[in-house]
Amino acid sequence: MKRIGLKRLIILAVLLGLNAGIAAAFFLWIEPMRTEAAATVTRMEGEIKDLQTKITNIKFEIKEFERLKPKYEELHQQGFFLNQDRFGINRDLEGVRVKSGVRKFAFSVENVREIESKEAELAKMRLIGSRIELSKIDALLDTDFFHLIETMMQEFPSHIRLDSFQLSRAAPLNEKTMERLAETGGNMSLIEARAYFDWVTIVPREEDKPAASNKKGGRR
Repeated sequence: MKRIGLKRLIILAVLLGLNAGIAAAFFLWIEPMRTEAAATVTRMEGEIKDLQTKITNIKFEIKEFERLKPKYEELHQQGFFLNQDRFGINRDLEGVRVKSGVRKFAFSVENVREIESKEAELAKMRLIGSRIELSKIDALLDTDFFHLIETMMQEFPSHIRLDSFQLSRAAPLNEKTMERLAETGGNMSLIEARAYFDWVTIVPREEDKPAASNKKGGRR
């Protein structure tokens, strides 16, 4: 102690105390703050990456929306988002008959069935379908029948697609048939035909309940 000196000893003790205080401050405050700051930076980098991914996805979705918008508008005009109105189908098919020029036909509509669709489920919607059958079609020629199908596809107010059809000659084209044709003034059918259409729409889950389960038929 005599060699070091009292004054030097005091200075050394003060320096040791300062070092201890600095070490304590580092481990108790500075290091936790540095660790927290590093964690914050890592979190913010992750959030920035998430935002960049979301921005990229939004840009892609906007492009997809612009690409699919014409198709959506087309389906909307075709009644793809309308409920399947069983009470209005008589009126709708009468409009088809008049525009097609066919004298008359019978029709039936099967019960609504749900079509499995993950996309519809995600949108909280239901994809539903019914089968429409046109039969006893009073048409002179096969061209009249095909015109009826074309008119049905264009004028029926809801979204439909042709599934199949049956077409055959109702009577042989002989002298007797031609005489009868002349007698009736062409008011007879030379064909027997049926056509089957799938009536498909997508509706909110709560909107397809009324009048959705009764099979309907009639004549036009």
